[in-house]
Amino acid sequence: MTLTRRLLLPLATLLLTGVVGCGTTSPGPAASKPSANTLPKVEGTLTGTLKDVTTIEPSADAGPKPLGTVLVDPPGKSAAAMPMVFEITAATVLFRQYAGQGDGELTAIEFSTLTSGMTARVGYSGPVRESFPAQATGDYLVLEDPEA
Repeated sequence: MTLTRRLLLPLATLLLTGVVGCGTTSPGPAASKPSANTLPKVEGTLTGTLKDVTTIEPSADAGPKPLGTVLVDPPGKSAAAMPMVFEITAATVLFRQYAGQGDGELTAIEFSTLTSGMTARVGYSGPVRESFPAQATGDYLVLEDPEA
């Protein structure tokens, strides 16, 4: 073997190993749907009354498809408890939590189930747009059992 071939084989092996090793990435909390009846890890949550539920017509745009928005108004009026608008996308996990079914069992629901006046907990990660009310994309929304 020539000197060039002796150097080329280990170099090619090293490069291939580096490319294969760098090719794996783990998705963020909103990028992967959790398994059944589990909630993704989030940076923040807001619990309150759904004051407005708006459906968004589907479009051909790329990215997570928005289903609609919800305005969540937390109880009390303090600087820490301000209302927020959450965009609900196809990647957002939607559940109803019944306290009477075991230890707060989660049951999957559809966006069309949401109506004004319900109490919900919304988990979110990522940027919060500075507006009034503040806006973010929900990673999960859990309707709370009114009997709890």
